[in-house]
Amino acid sequence: MSDELFCPNCGKFGIMVLNGNVQCVTNYFKSNCGWNQPIGTTPESVKEEEEKAKIEAEKAKKEAEKAKKEAEEAAKIMEKKLGKDPLFRIGEYLESSMRNEFERDGDYHIYLIELEEPRFRTSCTFPNLEFPLHTDFDSSKGYVWIGISNIEVEEDFRRLVRENSSALGIRVMLEHKISPNFDTCGKPLTEKFGFTGIETIENTYFLQVWLGWALYKAGYWVWLGSNPQLPALKQFKRAAAHQTFQEFTDTITAWKKANKGWDDTESPNFEEDLISLNNVLAKGKDESRQKRIMTAIRFFFRDVSNSPFRSVGNNSLNHKTLRTLAMDNIGSRPFL
Repeated sequence: MSDELFCPNCGKFGIMVLNGNVQCVTNYFKSNCGWNQPIGTTPESVKEEEEKAKIEAEKAKKEAEKAKKEAEEAAKIMEKKLGKDPLFRIGEYLESSMRNEFERDGDYHIYLIELEEPRFRTSCTFPNLEFPLHTDFDSSKGYVWIGISNIEVEEDFRRLVRENSSALGIRVMLEHKISPNFDTCGKPLTEKFGFTGIETIENTYFLQVWLGWALYKAGYWVWLGSNPQLPALKQFKRAAAHQTFQEFTDTITAWKKANKGWDDTESPNFEEDLISLNNVLAKGKDESRQKRIMTAIRFFFRDVSNSPFRSVGNNSLNHKTLRTLAMDNIGSRPFL
């Protein structure tokens, strides 16, 4: 459809209306002014919209800068809390970060059983020769056994009681649980510290060790049920920090490439929570700060829907990296 009218921009005669837009065409021999706007648009209204867009862009820039400062401050606070407040790690951080990252609709669960003072002291996972005492045995914050299951945790608890295993890792729970009733010995601690719906057995082993270590740092004595990773504890603990950080940065780099525009405030892919990502990551040149930096960055990603640290499909950290991150940090700087 076409109409011979005057262009609202240059005033010359000759326009075409196509798909609701007015286009300046003048004639076949003269170049048009480039006007191509919706019907009813005027140069004044275009200018007005441009001014509004400029104001909005400035506003967004200021808000982004403010958010960046707030994120950096939050990261500093979180880092200090993780380093100085073990109760923060097994409280707010466990709930808002670890559960948010790992709890899905998977088949695996982690549950806890409260123990009386076990006589099998030398069999505990934390503390031991590698992980020194934080509290005396008699002044411990508590004694816990941590188990894993791919069925309902109460059913698994009853199964272990029925089978009456002679394995030391199970025996300590069977003989020293504070009650034969799961509602008494297991439910309270499981609701407070446990995990449900974990997607892979590798992540379940990882979380079992992490939780045991986190409780140990908070003053508990901890026994773990079956976990084939435990014999390799020393090996993973001695893993090279630089290699671990390199794997971590490779994961971040791959995510950036797959999510172009994540750092562009005008892009639909913009992630406000990651405003400080590059600045914090750059500080990893200092090896003494790498573990804390990894902690902070994982915290940045906690609300990012396609976080590379979520255990979903191809976006998850590979299991080797997860285990290495766990073991290399246990007993040293705060892991998570």
